Amino acid sequence: MRSSNSHGRNPEHGAIDPSWLQYIGQEFREFLRGASGPGSPMGFHPDDIPLIRQIYDRMAIARESAEAVRQDLWRQRRRLQVVGVTSGKGGVGKTTISLNLAIAFAQEGQRVLLLDGDLGMANVHVYAGIQPRGTILEVINGTRTLADSVAPGPGGIHILCGQSGVSGAADLEPRWIEYLGSKLRRASSEYDVLLIDTGAGISAQVMSFLGFADEIIVVATPNLASTLDAYGVVKIIRETKIGGRIHLLINRAESAEQAGKLYGRIAACSRQFLQFEPASLGFLAHDAGYEASNQSRTPLILGEPNHEGAHRFSELARQLLEHAATTGKSQSPCPVAA
Repeated sequence: MRSSNSHGRNPEHGAIDPSWLQYIGQEFREFLRGASGPGSPMGFHPDDIPLIRQIYDRMAIARESAEAVRQDLWRQRRRLQVVGVTSGKGGVGKTTISLNLAIAFAQEGQRVLLLDGDLGMANVHVYAGIQPRGTILEVINGTRTLADSVAPGPGGIHILCGQSGVSGAADLEPRWIEYLGSKLRRASSEYDVLLIDTGAGISAQVMSFLGFADEIIVVATPNLASTLDAYGVVKIIRETKIGGRIHLLINRAESAEQAGKLYGRIAACSRQFLQFEPASLGFLAHDAGYEASNQSRTPLILGEPNHEGAHRFSELARQLLEHAATTGKSQSPCPVAA
């Protein structure tokens, strides 16, 4: 973008160049009042001026990307807590965890929207035992509104289904994910928790979804490939400067000792190569009950509320709600717990 000097400010009175004002007004309009007032530039409301200068300084001076600034502003202003559940390798139980954790949040009195962010092979609705009313792609292409697409789910949650088996859905460009984010921002007053079940891997689409999250849960299993890929996800999240707090959850562990060693290996690699250590959310034990609940299309936390795993999901929900109350504090590892 061209400007009157190297930083886009008029050297005589420190004003921001009009081309920057126009750009900020277009790209960040959801954060601005948009009403003109006396002495405000280009029709901006006077109360918007500090925010406009903040955006300008972060982009023109600090060279941050528009997407990074937008995600941070959303994180600061929204009232809902956004939790992203992800993994490096597929087949680690991520969707089972997402669905049961969403219901656990609801049981804690939260209004929950579960978003199936696996646009290539979406299956939340299968495990939830519901028929989709609409899909994420229909919201993005404008054929359905967000309100019309959200379906009631088990345990009082709401579900926005993904797309399965549609060519090109898995390669949806990040700009369309951001457009979906703008739709979710407008509906944020209706929910307390937005839980996003992402696809596996480190695609731009997955990272775009994780960019919305306050808390990021990386799921790993004792499988060697899963362990290596979980570290890879942590590495990419840190390198792309996604702002959510990173937690590690070990699934299908045979014992607390096995889970502790697995967390320790990933944490050690993170300390050595990333100068960072993800927090631990403990583990979920290997148990045939999870697969049985999926096959019956009844989430474990509802079908077997006295199951040890059901209690663990309740503990995880309470733990994450407590994390939400400590926003801004530095991450520190939590002890691995049964």
